[in-house]
Amino acid sequence: MSEKKEVRVFIDGCFDLVHFGHANAMRQAKGKGSWLCVGVHTDADIIANKGPPIMTEEERYEAVRAVKWVDQVHEASPYVTYIETLDKLNCDFVCHGEDITLSADGNDCYSIAQREGRFQFIHRTEGVSTSDIANRIMARLGLDIGDAVSASTGSDRFLPSARKIALFSDMTEPTDETIVVWVDGSFDLLHPGHLAWLKTIKETIPGAYIIAGVHSDAVVEQYTGEAPYMTMHERGLGLLACRYVDDVVFDSPLELSPALLDEYKVKTVAIGPSGDKYKIDGYSEARQRGIMRTIAGPRDMDMYTVINRIRQNQEVYIAKNRAKAAKEAGKA
Repeated sequence: MSEKKEVRVFIDGCFDLVHFGHANAMRQAKGKGSWLCVGVHTDADIIANKGPPIMTEEERYEAVRAVKWVDQVHEASPYVTYIETLDKLNCDFVCHGEDITLSADGNDCYSIAQREGRFQFIHRTEGVSTSDIANRIMARLGLDIGDAVSASTGSDRFLPSARKIALFSDMTEPTDETIVVWVDGSFDLLHPGHLAWLKTIKETIPGAYIIAGVHSDAVVEQYTGEAPYMTMHERGLGLLACRYVDDVVFDSPLELSPALLDEYKVKTVAIGPSGDKYKIDGYSEARQRGIMRTIAGPRDMDMYTVINRIRQNQEVYIAKNRAKAAKEAGKA
């Protein structure tokens, strides 16, 4: 009996400020084959075709590599998907959502692959996009985003369901011998700083099974003074899509009780150097058990790095999002 042929799938994009919508596209693409290669465009190509990205290309490469359905990252992938690119990467076809992506000259970036029968559609994840997240940030900054709101993501937030969450979960269970490492926080605007820290924990503690506790929107707002930019379920799905995270606990309490630590068989509670639990010591039980561990991440980046980049280029991003919204309205 002959071996089943490996089906190699390609998907490409800007993948700016990688979120669970991007991850869901990769999950769907991977489901159409057995190997997924993700092409990521350069900063220069993105600027030439749609305006400047928020994250640098190196940051975007790193964020895509962290998505658990990705087998290979093709750096500096052409903005237009050519057959030569698919052949070079030994990929059978390319996937993209129902929304049309146009190059600077107004041509469909996937028309060549479609014409050659090497294109397959996947479903766009409604309720989230990089433009939508940028608009949320700019609105919080008091900027007038006006008609820059996308019709597909600006009016409705993502609505979670048990099925959608299950699609992101590996459904793996730790055993009594598993080294369960607990981390928690808001994980808002999941960025390369978060990802590099989680990766460092995996590398520092061999065999670590990382459970990420995600605080509710209300808890984050109560103890930081502002609501998170992304909802608890959006933040949790981003973590579930991360290859460095094994499970997520939604609505995680601020205080790690004996019952919680026992239920999840936690052997280590990891925090970063500045992990002050919103200036409330919710780790007293973990400290008493001697299972606290401070692990520094290699990146000097936080949520405000992202926010400040958007603030500094606000006019550019409002114009960019307005053009996108107008294109979608015209298409409708």
